[in-house]
Amino acid sequence: MKTIVLAATHQRLINEAGREVPLPLVDIAETPHRSKPYLTILLQRLEEIADIDGVIIVTNEAIKPELDLWATTLSGLHIPFRIVSDGTLRPEHRKGPVGDLIFALEEARIADDVLVLGGDNWFTYDLGQFVRAARTRSPAVVVTRISHVSQPGRFGWVELDQAKRIVTFLERPESPPPATYLKASCVYYLAKDDLKWLATFSTEHSTRCSPGTFFAWLVARATVYGMESPTSWYDMGRGPEAAQWSGPDFIRFRDIVRHHVHPSFATWQKEAARKLQWVTSAEDLVDVLHDRDGNVRIVAAMILGHVGGVISEPVRSVVIDGLLGALNDGAQNAITAAEGWEEDEEESFFVSATAAQALVGLGYAADAATVFETARRSGHSVHEQRNVGQ
Repeated sequence: MKTIVLAATHQRLINEAGREVPLPLVDIAETPHRSKPYLTILLQRLEEIADIDGVIIVTNEAIKPELDLWATTLSGLHIPFRIVSDGTLRPEHRKGPVGDLIFALEEARIADDVLVLGGDNWFTYDLGQFVRAARTRSPAVVVTRISHVSQPGRFGWVELDQAKRIVTFLERPESPPPATYLKASCVYYLAKDDLKWLATFSTEHSTRCSPGTFFAWLVARATVYGMESPTSWYDMGRGPEAAQWSGPDFIRFRDIVRHHVHPSFATWQKEAARKLQWVTSAEDLVDVLHDRDGNVRIVAAMILGHVGGVISEPVRSVVIDGLLGALNDGAQNAITAAEGWEEDEEESFFVSATAAQALVGLGYAADAATVFETARRSGHSVHEQRNVGQ
């Protein structure tokens, strides 16, 4: 089995060293004290899957030199991988994700089962478990639940039947889907016999589209499965619309985010903060308010309390709605002195209280007590706890 990683992005972010890097190389915290480039973590995860005997990372000519340099820094990895360029230099000349997938299959002469991964997707679920399940249920895509929908057009949405077959696939719909739908991630499995569908699709559609568009087309022609995972998944690559959703002052927004997530500034929340290096918009942070890690949710709420002056009014409304939902979150930070944060031993943060403080920063109410009172009167469920040690 082969893996193809789609990494032909032109988006760049600032890494922990303060240097601008391609999105697939952005630092992600894997352990409490160390971050690694996203692609490094991805290859380490793929190495744990015994059936994968090769990885193709398909990128563009603009960032390939940086990926080649990154590859020379790797050590201790035994999984064979190649970095190939689709030959394009500018976004307007891109082949598109499906085009790059077809290109990689042809370039590497792959006639085998294929695991397809987006090079801008951060997730924590077990890839091996997905592969084992997909071997007998292909084509397949990982799907996850989401507890809120503020911008449905960011994702593909699927409806499953009792046998986990996809009966409906909506790629980036304009209106929120029904509550029974799940979010499709950019993690796909195609058995060798399924690859023929790509050739058929390419004769009818432009291949500059997303893999989700291909799968939405495929659902009408073949049996496609959705493998549900309970863990978090994020689309790190928001592209040109990131500035729109961050507000009118994108540079200032990035400065605020970096001040909270960079190891030089973060205190007790260092481990959780480093997991948010990829954030590029306020909408990203609203998504993070539903992360499985309570510490990550606290950090997201903290940051949102500081962005009121740099986001547009529509975005502010989305942020406030997200924080109001977090007022019912009774989780407490799990950082303890035993984990190396003795200097903050007496600090205790709650998601609900941190969200209330963020709402104060956004002008929702004059103080946290009034936030809870106003929200309760408006019909919102709240879990009132006071942060200490601030």
